[in-house]
Amino acid sequence: MIQTLARLIADRNDRSRPLRLAFDGWCNIDWPALTAALGNEAPASGLRLTCRPIATVFRSRGTIAAALHACRYSSGTSTS
Repeated sequence: MIQTLARLIADRNDRSRPLRLAFDGWCNIDWPALTAALGNEAPASGLRLTCRPIATVFRSRGTIAAALHACRYSSGTSTS
């Protein structure tokens, strides 16, 4: 699977622009093994990878709802 994924990325049409690839998963994902496997395969496919965890950017539903509420009322728009 890792070789197939690397080949698909390497064979994309526009190699002049960076490609962002995101994986969604929480339970039973061995992230260190996955990123290591991709990192090992990348040079053979002519790729340079940078892996960045993004878990810290997620916010709770309550935080998002409060921000939306504040935006609605600060702009003078109410949906209630």
